[in-house]
Amino acid sequence: VPGQDAKAKPMLERVAAEVVSATEGLAVEEKSLLVRQSDALRMYFNVIVTTASIKVCSFDPKGVSIDDGTVKDMEFAEAPYVRFRKQLSTREVKWHPPAINDTAVVRAKENTVFVVNSGALLDFLSAFEVDNHSLRYLP
Repeated sequence: VPGQDAKAKPMLERVAAEVVSATEGLAVEEKSLLVRQSDALRMYFNVIVTTASIKVCSFDPKGVSIDDGTVKDMEFAEAPYVRFRKQLSTREVKWHPPAINDTAVVRAKENTVFVVNSGALLDFLSAFEVDNHSLRYLP
């Protein structure tokens, strides 16, 4: 991939980190504009839409060679969209409600970025659902 070197973050991680940063920046900016509207609810989601074919690899973790990192008996399947989760944010975590364990810290800093094939965008938007556990408050 042009512009990619051995020391750089993999391209998906780099692009996803930029998307998360931009989404958080927009949310913080809009929060100050909407502070007087008590009924204003905003939900922000990180989505990368691509024309690339999305492939998912399935394999048995026991089939990964510790010696050389190769994988045996893997299968690839095309997917219309995937959920990419990783700690992509550098923002400070402020608790609401207060949390006290390491797992909560890791989860609070974890972000989800959906990667969607452009041909499946309408299907993705139709199937998209939010549960209460996914909601986070802005500081």
